[in-house]
Amino acid sequence: MQLKRDLPGVMAVEVVPEEGQRLSELPGQDSYSYELASIFIGADDREQLRERYDRCVEGLRFEFDD
Repeated sequence: MQLKRDLPGVMAVEVVPEEGQRLSELPGQDSYSYELASIFIGADDREQLRERYDRCVEGLRFEFDD
């Protein structure tokens, strides 16, 4: 994955839904929010972790249909 190559400390990004899958039909989701991905990041401190997380989220491109 490009994010893993471009961002130091990003160990893995596991996208939960497959393309075209309805979020409301995924197991373990609730009616108020949906898990889109699990991001595994290493950092030296909390500030660095937050910065890396924010950059990773910016790099994820999710598109949603009505």
